[in-house]
Formats: sequence, structure tokens, C-alpha cells
Amino acid sequence: MALLDRDGIPNGGRPWEDPAEYLTAGEVVELLAGAEEPWMADGLCREYGRRVNWFPERYQTGAEAKAICHRCLVQEQCLSFALAQPASLHGIWGGTSQRERRELRVRPK
Repeated sequence: MALLDRDGIPNGGRPWEDPAEYLTAGEVVELLAGAEEPWMADGLCREYGRRVNWFPERYQTGAEAKAICHRCLVQEQCLSFALAQPASLHGIWGGTSQRERRELRVRPK
């Protein structure tokens, strides 16, 4: 059974981290030349903001962010957006990590 944080998101059993150190997906989009897409306003990531680590380090799973993404109404648009960006795009987008998106790009269609 997964441990849940105060918002009911699985936290992998680790202590609560300081959410102020995380960037939101919206902040990263602004860093990507401010090219915000209309669907982004409907993303669940907007509601959780800095309380979730959307940009896990190599040793982290991003399970909290992925759990939110899998409930999001714009997950498909988000994933399509992420796949259209350079492979170096870091973070959880459309419920996938950078590594998972790399695998999707090379998978035969």
C-alpha cells in the first residue's frame, strides 16, 4: 500500500519535501518562450502547482505527478505537446518522464 501525502497523492514513503523548490509546468512553459497552448489552462498541474515535483531528478520516479496526469482531462494534448518538443524537455508531461518519451519516439508505430 502506497503512503499518501496530504493531497492523497502517493509519495513513495518519503517525508514531505519543500514544494517551494519545484517549478510548475506553467513556469516551464513560460521558459519555453512563452508558447502557452490553450489546453494548458485545463491541466490539473495548474491546481497542484508547486505542491508536486513535476521535474524529478534522475533517481526519483515522478509518481506523484504521474498520478495526477493520469486523472487529467488534457493528458493526451500534454503528451502530444511534449513529444513535439526537443528530446531534452525535462519533467513529467502527459504522464510520462523524459526517458519514457524517448522510448515512445523510437517505438515502431
